[in-house]
Amino acid sequence: PMFTYHIYKELNNEDVHLEMFPKPMEKGKISFNKDDIFKLNSDIWKFKKDHKLSLKDSITKLCVDKKFEHILYDIKVTHNCNEVKIGKFNIEL
Repeated sequence: PMFTYHIYKELNNEDVHLEMFPKPMEKGKISFNKDDIFKLNSDIWKFKKDHKLSLKDSITKLCVDKKFEHILYDIKVTHNCNEVKIGKFNIEL
């Protein structure tokens, strides 16, 4: 703790103990619930199973509903997709 205090004092020329705590960020509203996520995952897994693919196999392109726009990267990584776009639900191998 003292080392951190010293660094802060040297960098900012202020006492860290006199600083205010940062205010929490406002939480954004999400447009989907856990059941929507379960359904999306289930549909993707069903597609892979119907096409005799492993769950680890990649998908070339996946289109998902606009309500998932804030988690596109998470969907891409979770389902090993090369590209995830907003649109009518569709999967391309």
